[in-house]
Amino acid sequence: MKKRKIIPVAIALVAVIAVSGVAYAFWTSSGTGSGTGSVANGVSGLVVHQVAPALTAMYPGDVEQTTHVTIENGTTQSVHVTTVSLTSVTTLIAGCTDADFSRGVAVTPWGAGGTDIAAGATTTPAVAGPTIQFFNDPGRSQDACKGAAVTLHFSAS
Repeated sequence: MKKRKIIPVAIALVAVIAVSGVAYAFWTSSGTGSGTGSVANGVSGLVVHQVAPALTAMYPGDVEQTTHVTIENGTTQSVHVTTVSLTSVTTLIAGCTDADFSRGVAVTPWGAGGTDIAAGATTTPAVAGPTIQFFNDPGRSQDACKGAAVTLHFSAS
């Protein structure tokens, strides 16, 4: 009869040990995992407009002139812009090229933090953009640029 009492006690003891092992394993378990997501594509549709005041006529050795710009967000989402750059200068006259002009460095008109431009909005008021200057190259004639209409190409990022 003693064996009959020991067997249930032994089974109960084994059950308690098994359950405590599971509980211990629950609290000390580890694992790994992974997931997926997506990032929106960058937007295109920002347009930088040069606005008043207009630049004065340039000549070799002229002083730097500051451009003034607004940025139009033609996209369907808000964008964050930090810098404005003058990327190139073009004319329709052969012999008058980008090399005839000195472009200033990119500017951060809203400070290092930049600014958010809402979907469909345009920055106001205009901000001071990069500078431009007619480069004085005494080693070659720059007569081709006389009277040239100059187109400035900007970028915003």
